[in-house]
Amino acid sequence: MSATFDKIKNFLESPVSYALIKNKDLFRDNYYAQSYSEALPMTDHYYHPLNPCFLFELTGPAIMQHSPIICIRDGYLSFMDFLLNNHQSLTHWNTLFLVPKIYEKLIPPHLASFFLGYDFSQEKTKMSSRDKFIFAYLTEEYLGNNIEESLGQLTFSPQDKVTLFLPQETNLEKISYNNIFAQEFLFELSKKLKDHSVRHINTYDFLNTADFSSYDFIDLASDHALVYDNFVKFLMASRGCKSVFGASNQTPLLTIDISMFHRMNLYEIHPSNDIFPELLLFKKQNPNKKLLEDSYFLGTLRQFMKSSP
Repeated sequence: MSATFDKIKNFLESPVSYALIKNKDLFRDNYYAQSYSEALPMTDHYYHPLNPCFLFELTGPAIMQHSPIICIRDGYLSFMDFLLNNHQSLTHWNTLFLVPKIYEKLIPPHLASFFLGYDFSQEKTKMSSRDKFIFAYLTEEYLGNNIEESLGQLTFSPQDKVTLFLPQETNLEKISYNNIFAQEFLFELSKKLKDHSVRHINTYDFLNTADFSSYDFIDLASDHALVYDNFVKFLMASRGCKSVFGASNQTPLLTIDISMFHRMNLYEIHPSNDIFPELLLFKKQNPNKKLLEDSYFLGTLRQFMKSSP
């Protein structure tokens, strides 16, 4: 592990970033066409020295060999698909992947040396604001199919004011999103908010707000199936919101400041064989299935991530 730690420190002294190729052909006939390229600003690019990116942007071994360290922003769904497709190739790449610390239980022991874990944290604060900022991306992949569970975290006082950011919906009085799940979710959300002052903002308003320090942030996602490193959270934390990330409850190997208000923590991972062999066998038995679109694949992963410590 000391060699890996030295690799990180040496890289930070002379970081190498790569140019992301904005090529719409990458999205053609691909799961990401609906789940990533349309999920702006959640999946917008941003920079820190450890090369944050989504896996679909790694178009081949050549781009990975350009930089020895890559930080993966994906949710556990596409990360596990990547792991199953490339578990044999990892040994041929000179790449250290930084993955969300909670994904360590997806990684089998024989691949542990290719990964470090990370999370984000902020100083613990007791401040509670009357201004609530609610964010949601209205798909089952992001929110989970249990609407009651997702909305269960919303508890308000009568005096609270709510800012609602739903990037797909520009006019909540005339819902245009052609999705039954989204319509059901918005109906249940509206019941939760009916007695409160609600301001709905669009993407332009969000990107051009310079100060989020007065808000309590609430993300309605039930887990990280679709995206872990979310640009919306990055921007809010960078602009002063103190409730985007919690305080780290583990001792990191290394801590890197991402903004004035939040940091990235790196950890040694503790791998497991609890799920990888099962899903590898499923892939081999179903060679023609598109795992990213398979309900069993998502359901199995989601249940495992929720049930395991």
